[in-house]
Amino acid sequence: MKILRFEAVWCPACIIMRRRWQDISDQIMAEMVVFDFDQDKEAVAEYNVMGDKLPVIIFLDERGSEMERLTGEIDKGDLLEKIGNGKQ
Repeated sequence: MKILRFEAVWCPACIIMRRRWQDISDQIMAEMVVFDFDQDKEAVAEYNVMGDKLPVIIFLDERGSEMERLTGEIDKGDLLEKIGNGKQ
């Protein structure tokens, strides 16, 4: 599983989620790529990420197909559960 995170420096929910990601980073075995909404325009367009939905977390399977998309603030426990379910 691969996790794509789309964030922006001006997004309050993104700041909160960055802290949550830091708190759980040692528990995550999946590859993670972080994109800046304002800088990474090609990835933003490819994954159809909207600025009013940030942060956006996209879970990809081993073939690169989107399995799930989450938007906004996600509880730390819920996030770990989603990541755990993707490993199975």
